[in-house]
Amino acid sequence: MADKKISVLGLINRVLSYSERQGMIFVLLPLGNTYGDSIKVKINKKTASGCPVPCIGQIWEITGAYDKMTAYGEQIIADFAQIALPKGSSIVYFLTRNPAFAGIGVKTAKRLWALYGDELYEILSSRNINKLLRKINLSETVITILFEKWNDYLESFLTIEFFNSIKLPAHLAWKARELWGNDLQDRITEDPYRLLALSSWEPVDKCAREVFSIPQDSKLRYIAAIESALYNAYDDKHTAQFHGALVDRLRYVLDEKDITPAINLALAEGRVCSSVDANGSLMYRVDGAQVIEDYIEDRILEIENETTINFAESDLNNIEVSLPYKLTAAQRNAVKMVFEKPFVVVLGGRAVGKKTVLNCVFRMLPRNAVIMQLMLTVQAAYGVCEVTGQGVLSVHEFLQLTKNSGLPENLYLFIHEASVLDATTFYQILLVLPKGSRLYLIGDHHQLPPNGPGLILHQLVMDQYPHITTLTKVLDEPLINDISIIADAIKSQRKVELEKFVSGQSKGLGVSFLSTDDKHLIDSLIYTYRELGAVGETQIVASEHETCKSLNAVLHYENISMREYEHLSLETIFGKDVELAVGDRIIYTGHTDRIRSLFNGSVGTITEIYKRPVIMESELNRSYVFVAEANFNTTGKTPLTEEDLKHVDLGYCVILNESHFGRWECVVIAAQFSENHNDSINNNWFYTGVTRSKKQCVIVGSLENFNFQISVPSRSPTRCVGLNFKRSLMSKISSDSQWQKNETYN
Repeated sequence: MADKKISVLGLINRVLSYSERQGMIFVLLPLGNTYGDSIKVKINKKTASGCPVPCIGQIWEITGAYDKMTAYGEQIIADFAQIALPKGSSIVYFLTRNPAFAGIGVKTAKRLWALYGDELYEILSSRNINKLLRKINLSETVITILFEKWNDYLESFLTIEFFNSIKLPAHLAWKARELWGNDLQDRITEDPYRLLALSSWEPVDKCAREVFSIPQDSKLRYIAAIESALYNAYDDKHTAQFHGALVDRLRYVLDEKDITPAINLALAEGRVCSSVDANGSLMYRVDGAQVIEDYIEDRILEIENETTINFAESDLNNIEVSLPYKLTAAQRNAVKMVFEKPFVVVLGGRAVGKKTVLNCVFRMLPRNAVIMQLMLTVQAAYGVCEVTGQGVLSVHEFLQLTKNSGLPENLYLFIHEASVLDATTFYQILLVLPKGSRLYLIGDHHQLPPNGPGLILHQLVMDQYPHITTLTKVLDEPLINDISIIADAIKSQRKVELEKFVSGQSKGLGVSFLSTDDKHLIDSLIYTYRELGAVGETQIVASEHETCKSLNAVLHYENISMREYEHLSLETIFGKDVELAVGDRIIYTGHTDRIRSLFNGSVGTITEIYKRPVIMESELNRSYVFVAEANFNTTGKTPLTEEDLKHVDLGYCVILNESHFGRWECVVIAAQFSENHNDSINNNWFYTGVTRSKKQCVIVGSLENFNFQISVPSRSPTRCVGLNFKRSLMSKISSDSQWQKNETYN
């Protein structure tokens, strides 16, 4: 039974739980009441949606009623809750109990209040050091803490108040401060559509028009609509948009008559740029995408102009003697090209000798050469390291290394599985690559395109970049159903005769098929997964979301049951509309956090769910609430926030197109039925699925569908990108021609 409503101003002493989906519970210490007891406060989801993240030491104003009948003990159920500033003498409690003010003791805080009273608030807010020191001597450290931490808290409070006033969620305030610092109110008032960096078009447009009175035909609104449409396209992995595609997107946010004036205005203001592709078709890009792609083109051109190394045929002949087989002509050509060209693309599928080529190159490079190899995933990096005998870094480790100690000169950088390299990741790598470095991409353009925006390897192939060497001959002597043989047959659209998978009789190697009908598909996938999972790490891949959803639900509950049987922890949390438990396989989807190398499609396992949230603050006083930990294939062990969990789904079964950069011991492929043909499924899809397995692959489903889909010709990626290596090549040819003319003239 709830009592009458009361209002409390207090300091958060402990955070018991926090979730944007379920609300928050914390312990509040009432201010100004020396003998008052701590109060447990529960804030439901609806009220919590307008609140910032709770953090120890914050002051909150609470209005609600005691609920004494709850099974969780006496607590206040708040129907109003908001962060607040201390009032009067409560600043003493605030300074002594807030961890941000560590070093400010009770004695110092009480003396400050006794000397200055309410004037202390004005002194701290105005950073008036001279006035502060007239009556008290303080160390430089204490002075710095007082002024910096007080003003950090004050700015956070004012930012939240501002977001409340413009009717946008308070949790966006922290992101806004990270982007615009203490100038955010001026920046947003000047152009409310800057808020599109934090939220979607509908709430931002409503805020701009209702709160800031921006007219429908405003320049700001027109330009924002264009940028929003292009950024949405970027989220869909397009770095550019052709004219017709952009117009189609704009019809959702602008009237038809306003579209052409809006595009022209955005171009005139320099907020959007236009260019033509290799076929002369007009396309548009936002400034950020243009900067990324133009830099990639320019940097590749710069690398191409680095000095070459003399290739010694005799050295390669000497190395060949120690190899188990004679090098093919294509392999010899690849080694030669790597020496003679500073930027080279080495193409080839499984078991065609790419690693042998690299081993030859590594043995022939000058002694002062610094060799570095990169992979997108930590998992795959270990595998390449074993084969080449050279250290391999994940992209995350590589970028951390450059941040901590920089890169050495005379660097030879080899990037493996370059088919999954997106424009933004490649841009980050090129930014830190020292002058004089040489760069080599090793990959397979028959694989599916990257999960991130843009194209790199596939675009180089489509633009017929001249410094590409291709390895095609499978060099192993495999069994008839070996992965490399089957993958090559799928890629070449040859008929494939697959061994039948029989439960309990698996050889543990190669590719086999388990034929089943629609009614038994899920059961067949599950028992195949269980059998292969007993041998090694196993992943199910599919093309239909419903298939993934069904399989993930079954295997999640199986994990829960097993943990209960073994008397293990049964804590759960909520991810992307799913329940998650320790031991669940997961996938990070729909978002990329490049700072932590959490990519769209990163897969992993929940390793821990914290009994109480761990709250940490950034330098900008933004609170991060970590609620769990997971081990991902792209970054290793990583703590997860509530925000992260919005992008975490169960990952026992994943959509192959959304997570094809992983490699597993065993892969189970769901071949959907012929009546459910998916336009995105062809031999590229099955080829990619088969090559994701290291040892064993079992295809489960309709044999009819499998045979039909692998007969569908490979298609080039349909993304619209502004990257144009033909343009770079023509620029180089033009530059070389001009140089020759100048030489002749001189």
